[in-house]
Amino acid sequence: MPSGMCGRGGDRKARMNKMRRYHYHSSATVLTALLIAVTASLSVVVTAQPMPPAPSIPTPSVSAIAPVPIADRPKIAVYVFGAEDPAINKAMATRLIAELANTGRYQTADNYREFFDRVTAEPKGAAGIISSKQMAVLGKRFGMEYVCVAEFITAFGARQVSAHILGVNDGGILAMGGGSAVIRTFADLTVAAEQIVNAMFWGADPPGSAWAPPVSAAGSMLAGTNTGVAEFTDFRDGKIYKTITVGGVAWMAQNLNYVVPVGSWCYNNDNSNCNAYGRLYDWNAAGAACPSGWYLPSRLEWNDLVATTGGSAAAGQKLKSITDWNLGSSGLDDYGFSALPGGSRDVGGKFAGINGGGYWWTSTPDTTGSAYYRHISHDRSDVDERSGNANQGISVRCVQR
Repeated sequence: MPSGMCGRGGDRKARMNKMRRYHYHSSATVLTALLIAVTASLSVVVTAQPMPPAPSIPTPSVSAIAPVPIADRPKIAVYVFGAEDPAINKAMATRLIAELANTGRYQTADNYREFFDRVTAEPKGAAGIISSKQMAVLGKRFGMEYVCVAEFITAFGARQVSAHILGVNDGGILAMGGGSAVIRTFADLTVAAEQIVNAMFWGADPPGSAWAPPVSAAGSMLAGTNTGVAEFTDFRDGKIYKTITVGGVAWMAQNLNYVVPVGSWCYNNDNSNCNAYGRLYDWNAAGAACPSGWYLPSRLEWNDLVATTGGSAAAGQKLKSITDWNLGSSGLDDYGFSALPGGSRDVGGKFAGINGGGYWWTSTPDTTGSAYYRHISHDRSDVDERSGNANQGISVRCVQR
């Protein structure tokens, strides 16, 4: 073969090899580029994926709710009266203020002891107790935002304590609670204080339940609201009573009609009057007549009811029933309390006043051996407080523990 041909053939072969190497490197370059692109694409896809859902965290129980920081808590003081020994009043105040602070909603003012002493020295009203207005003025003067007022009552073999919380800016009653206990030692006061605070804020629920301070009196839970009419059966005799809740306290909406063998009567000894107006009780019988879970309300609890239903000047008209009163003097019965004019029985056995007046015992004795009661008249709009012979017979309303 001519040498030229061999040269050309060699050149062609060399060119072919060079082309193969070029295509190989080009393919490798393209493949590398594709791999890089795919990898980059994959990396974008991965990073664009949503994060996996966080593990569910259980909702904390109400007992785990954080209390209000101390700096944000309103200041509160306590005033207690009614115990025959002033040291008991002061000791109970100390325990109550500790329990109120334990709710996580209040702070104890540094001058709460001075406040207690000042209120103790304050001139009392005609009824022997300081008015809510006086208490609010003093509370504001001492830098308080709330005042807890509690009363001791010794009656029917047990020492009863009832309490309410007063807002000093508007005088509105914001919470109430109470109970009965046999208090023999100072240690018993601690238990009583805990029970009272629990009753005010949690009712039947234990401490740790969610709670927020009530609003001011204009929209307060004690601004005269009735949460509805319910019924209660007295299993001692099967009688059914309507009940209402006013300001967080459950009251019987009918006069009690339970037969106490000694110390209770039907008006004019006529059973039909018992069915219509309830029985009349002397004070000792009244203290034993309420069914289990209910009790005879104290003077302070009646004060609270009157204050939350229009005040003493107007509450009578608002509480009176719209029937049974003398012609032209029926009430508005705004709250379902249905106060009835059941009359009374005097110590000599004479009955008087049916359809003209209603009378209801409190559990509070006065200093003369008589006891306090409330009266509503057919021809007035007020609710007045009186003190009378414990042997007379008048009506009973019970409140729930």
